[in-house]
Amino acid sequence: DLRGGWTLDVQTGETITADLTITATGTSSFLPLIITSSTYVPGTWGSQPIIQTATAGVAGININSYNIILKGLYFKCTHGTPTTGNMGICAKTQHAATVNIQSCIFDGWYHGIDNDNAINFGMPYVGIVDCEIKNCTHYGMSFGYISQLVSGCHIHNNVFGGVIITGLSSMSYAFSDCVFVNNTGSGIKGTGLAVSLCQCTIAGNGSSGSNGLGGVYLSGGTQTLTFTPNQYATVDNSLYSYAAIVFDEHGTNACQAGQFF
Repeated sequence: DLRGGWTLDVQTGETITADLTITATGTSSFLPLIITSSTYVPGTWGSQPIIQTATAGVAGININSYNIILKGLYFKCTHGTPTTGNMGICAKTQHAATVNIQSCIFDGWYHGIDNDNAINFGMPYVGIVDCEIKNCTHYGMSFGYISQLVSGCHIHNNVFGGVIITGLSSMSYAFSDCVFVNNTGSGIKGTGLAVSLCQCTIAGNGSSGSNGLGGVYLSGGTQTLTFTPNQYATVDNSLYSYAAIVFDEHGTNACQAGQFF
């Protein structure tokens, strides 16, 4: 029985054949449960111990609690065709909240991080910092109706796309210093929401939607998209003609042509 205020130190790699479910008691005192590894050397990527599964439908961690910190771990799925149960991190059995994910790797899952409140339950107040999400057979991350903050993450080589967001227009999703590259689908795809991008790199992604464009693809309703450039607030004209090109596909108030910025 794990308790708030404890630190669980994962020393070596582990292979799991059933969901690793985390239920912590006593977290109402605001003391977090920390799951980390002393073998992870900050700044040495890949030194995280591997928690892996080859079993269909098994999640890396099923969070059944709140006030959890995950740091310095490598979650890997080696099943040939991951199913909707094969999530790196999710809340399968009940809502979780206040989860902080730091310096973790998610490799080969259906979704690396699943927080869409559709397939599984939701996890409000999640912070995702300095993580790598790659090789997922659906999306790297899936977000639902809950606002999210993602910083310093590398989301790449995922099949359907980097991030899928199916939230409400009242929710906001902020990405800072993130890299979205080489995803087969869009870097970010969403419907009816507000997205903020600060000092992010989005390149080499595939297409989503009828316009055949990658990068960021937002559809349905009124969208709010905020771009913040790098600290120099400049565009390298030797590489790019525009900071952003926004296409409005169709609808009553749609633009007649692409907007260039």
